[in-house]
Amino acid sequence: PGLNASSAAAPTTRVRAELRKAVEELVGLGVKGIAGESYQMWPLQELVAGMARVPVAMSSLMQIALLVPAHHTDQTFLIVAAHAERLKLDLGAVLQCRGLQFSP
Repeated sequence: PGLNASSAAAPTTRVRAELRKAVEELVGLGVKGIAGESYQMWPLQELVAGMARVPVAMSSLMQIALLVPAHHTDQTFLIVAAHAERLKLDLGAVLQCRGLQFSP
């Protein structure tokens, strides 16, 4: 409860506790992975991944790494994000660490 872009960017002790409870419940149910659907959950990636014993992708941006193997290596992709100015993420670094070139 209360999870939004600002609480994801700077999770309080309560938010962290609620996330841990949710992660433990999901893992206890036998999930094979945990996924988020919004770039706003990106700041929680490291936190949730550290809580889980299953793969975690808190943002669909994590799927960027799947583009190249699924397509030709010299293909160009356009990434469009609503409210990109709120995305506190160095997209270039994310892409480059996954072996992709970045041109803003």
